[in-house]
Amino acid sequence: MHMNCGHAIPSPSGKPTVNSPRHRGMRIACPVVALVVAALVSGCTGKSATSESKSPPASSHTSASAVSASAPMPANSQTEISSCGIPFRFTASDGKSATAGGCSGSFGPTATTLAVRVGTSIHLDATHEQDGSPDFPIPVPRDPRLLALTYRTAITADYLAQRTGTTVLDVTTIYCSLARQSASGTPVAATCPALIVTVTP
Repeated sequence: MHMNCGHAIPSPSGKPTVNSPRHRGMRIACPVVALVVAALVSGCTGKSATSESKSPPASSHTSASAVSASAPMPANSQTEISSCGIPFRFTASDGKSATAGGCSGSFGPTATTLAVRVGTSIHLDATHEQDGSPDFPIPVPRDPRLLALTYRTAITADYLAQRTGTTVLDVTTIYCSLARQSASGTPVAATCPALIVTVTP
């Protein structure tokens, strides 16, 4: 449909008559007619006469950040309770300290070295059960003339550095790495070093 909106319509005399009241009324009514026609076209085709564009569909995927921000963290099912306990703790009167034995309660062929001066005392605290029973025997010095065992209970001990030199505190236990089993399968205790003590003047 062609509509001559906004243009002069020739009069029978051949002169434009755009400014006549009648034609001014046609110019006003022309946009209204255009809108009515657009509405009729939209009703017939089922499409908008003004735009064919469509908004993109909303995403069906939830972002990882949204999940982490809103969802509670699951409880850690792999949490482990450690029963680690160092078998021996040595504390010297000069403030030095050392530990002996592994976290699993085993002793190997080597040991930690603690250096002290003559006259220094060393106190031992050993791990034990809740009822006070010991888990390991008290270590004994190989050379008691150099390092003397001056006091002893089931779970504690005191040593005194008496002369210069190096000695070892040994522990005899089935938890020594050198321990073996008997023919009947019974563990046989062996001796391993718990602490190497070097005494200086």
